[in-house]
Amino acid sequence: MCAEFDTAREAVVGAARRVAASGLVIGSAGNLSMAVGELVAITASGAVLGTIEPDQIAIVDRAGEPLVRAPTPSSELALHLGIYERYGAGAVVHTHAPMATAVSCVLDELPCIHYQMLLLGGAIRVAPYRTFGSAELAEVTLAALQGRTAALMANHGAIAFADDIELAVQQALLLEWSCGVYWHADALGEPKVLSPAEQQAAIEAATARNYGTTLWGSPTTVASLRREPTQQRGRERVQRVLDAADRLIAADGAEALGTRQVAAEAGVSIGSVYFWFPDKESIAAALAGRYWADFAHLVAGVADAASDGTLDDPVGEVLQVLAAGFRTSPGFVALWFGGKLTQRIRAATRPFRNEVAASVERILAVVAPDAEPHMFPTVARTVLLLGDGILREAFLLEHRGDPLVLSEGARALRAYIIDRLTDAE
Repeated sequence: MCAEFDTAREAVVGAARRVAASGLVIGSAGNLSMAVGELVAITASGAVLGTIEPDQIAIVDRAGEPLVRAPTPSSELALHLGIYERYGAGAVVHTHAPMATAVSCVLDELPCIHYQMLLLGGAIRVAPYRTFGSAELAEVTLAALQGRTAALMANHGAIAFADDIELAVQQALLLEWSCGVYWHADALGEPKVLSPAEQQAAIEAATARNYGTTLWGSPTTVASLRREPTQQRGRERVQRVLDAADRLIAADGAEALGTRQVAAEAGVSIGSVYFWFPDKESIAAALAGRYWADFAHLVAGVADAASDGTLDDPVGEVLQVLAAGFRTSPGFVALWFGGKLTQRIRAATRPFRNEVAASVERILAVVAPDAEPHMFPTVARTVLLLGDGILREAFLLEHRGDPLVLSEGARALRAYIIDRLTDAE
């Protein structure tokens, strides 16, 4: 862990010096941080970024408690921690860049005047002025970042985040460039703003031309940039990314889902990954959604077969179908059963789980035709919860699913269903 801290400190120092050399900060006016597992490496309070040294990088936990007494972390620690918590960032850069700060003193929002701003999420909001280092400043800035990877802070500066420290610096540079372009355009006349249709056309052109193969800019985390692939090449690339994520999770757990690692494993550019997925959590959510969509289709087939009377054991068949799907995706199993699921992953799978529940209701109508129909929804959802537990135990015991656990689980589910629906008659 000490070696990991040393590496993180060196990375933050390098990024801080680059930010200073680029003119985004003077003196100690700014701060940077990067995630190190469940900890954060952040520049110290009062550190001069142009000459900062590794011993001026503080290591804190996600509650802000320092790992060691010195140095004191930046006064904007709460803002950095809030971005990690809410947006799952890998690194954060806060500057008092001159163009960004000037624009923040005048505008409530920096309009989207150039298509490269789509890499930041489009128009950039300006968070209302609040005292530096305050919880109030963190609150309004986090709100301004919703659906964006950068924001301006009124009469203060700018903030940007990304999956890693290098990309976060590029985000900050792109934001400063955008503010400079706006300033020059406004000096000549009224800047022309890209319409929603023009922005969408730029997105589609980027997709068609594989724009981003050598992308130096920031990850496209804005919802307006993320869309379902409409071209075959885009679909194939997304599937390659998800397949790569599946393999990485299976080998090293969900923490292995760094964007660079996924891109390398998939054999695609980092820009291609960023175009469709803003961060590792969105990749995990898409992976979970893909497999639950497959399950929903397969369980609907079981329900059709049960309704036709061609299955002797439809309840056991549902478990076997889900188990067969899990066998094709050990990474999904590790994700689904490996820990607490985030709201984004739950949201991505909820529609398909509802479809599976509806198919199970159809199966229940075959298994217990005399039961009261109003009981089916409740029992179906309980069956899904119990099925999750059975599958979890089976696949944690054995990579491909313990057959004995699966068969005993199916027997227990059948008994539960008959008991509940018979009692309701």
